[in-house]
Amino acid sequence: MKNLSAKMNLRINMEIAIAMAISIYISYLMDLRYAAAAGIITLATVQNTRKETIKLSIKRLFGFVWMVILSIIIFNNYGFNVISYGGFVLLFAAFFSFLDMPEIISTNAVMATHFLDTGNTSMEMVVNETWIFVIGVGVGVVVNILGPVFSINFDKEKDELDTRIKRMFDLLQNKLRGIYQIVDKQEVVELYDIYINNQLKEIKKYINEAHKRLTEHSDNLIFTDENYMIEYFNMRKEQLAFLDKIFESTKRIDKPREESKIIADYINKIISEYHETNTVEGLLEEGANLREYFRKSKLPTDREEFESRARLYMILEDIISLLHIKRDFARSLTKEQIDKYWLGG
Repeated sequence: MKNLSAKMNLRINMEIAIAMAISIYISYLMDLRYAAAAGIITLATVQNTRKETIKLSIKRLFGFVWMVILSIIIFNNYGFNVISYGGFVLLFAAFFSFLDMPEIISTNAVMATHFLDTGNTSMEMVVNETWIFVIGVGVGVVVNILGPVFSINFDKEKDELDTRIKRMFDLLQNKLRGIYQIVDKQEVVELYDIYINNQLKEIKKYINEAHKRLTEHSDNLIFTDENYMIEYFNMRKEQLAFLDKIFESTKRIDKPREESKIIADYINKIISEYHETNTVEGLLEEGANLREYFRKSKLPTDREEFESRARLYMILEDIISLLHIKRDFARSLTKEQIDKYWLGG
């Protein structure tokens, strides 16, 4: 994964270098004043993803228009001097900070110095600055769009995540049965808990890293919608939070009981039916039946049994909540997403 990040950084750096050279070259060919500034604008335009580049370019256009208007008003009324320029920067920066667009302040502040340096805001100068802006942003956007995009194997990322989560389910159902086995070796419960905790941390780390890769990949696809990939990982991340809660509850159960084995069997069924396209309606129905079973069970005979039964019921509720997340995800999918990802259309 580090190699992929290094390749992506190399791609961006190459795009910036090529785009800057092209911008400056075009500006010199057009005999524009401050031609090198086009390269600086290009540098600030090219982002990690195509969508980021386009969004930022639109913001920069809005900022450029206001930079020109504000420069004309301030310099023509208060003179072409440092104090006037300071006033311009103060107003411009305050306005765009208020709009939560601080990223466009620096380049436009630099371009405003061109008006200050020449001592005029004539139409010729405005046209000159407009060309510098158009070339700088335009070349940056074009090179970024035409540049190569490193593909992501979503199925591979998904399968790796699902394998890890299924493994976590298996660890939890074994613990409910009193089986503390790691790689064919029976361990004491304390070591087993440490192992589960480490596995949870590894899954969280993997989800966050994969989510970042998938988001960058999706943001490089302008004309196609790949939100399903990100939504799928978000769904699994929400489920993982409940697995964490279930694990914490298992640590407070003193010993395996009849009810804990029943829930372990339920988890085992979830593992056997675990699949991307499972809407989990059947599993939720079984969860509702188990909930009713708990409610109709004989009352505990002692405090220890009462506390264990209460925690087991909490585990059941967390499992049902976890399944609801998958069901809601399935219901939220569009027909196009189902055809593409579930039916292979």
